[in-house]
Amino acid sequence: MDCKLKLFVSGVTKNSLAAIRNLSSLCETFPQGLSLLEIIDIQATPEEAEDLNVMVTPTLIIFDQLGNEALRLMGDLSGRSVLLSFLEDTLKLRETGKETFVPFPNIN
Repeated sequence: MDCKLKLFVSGVTKNSLAAIRNLSSLCETFPQGLSLLEIIDIQATPEEAEDLNVMVTPTLIIFDQLGNEALRLMGDLSGRSVLLSFLEDTLKLRETGKETFVPFPNIN
């Protein structure tokens, strides 16, 4: 099962572009697990950001296979250690046939 990621950005800003670039780089590192990526510009569709309580952009939200939020990161994703650790653990569990997602606290 793939991770579902939603990256919320606000227009074409320096931070938004950096987050897209950094996340794209991660998707290349984990191509087998990050195929469901959606980039949402809150200027064009603010309703979804409101529904998910996105108050800061860029914000990345990763959802489990049931649609529950598993991880939330804010910023341009240049400090990738938490995200990398989460994805590596998730993919290791998948390879062993265990639960796809492990509980992980929101980092705000």
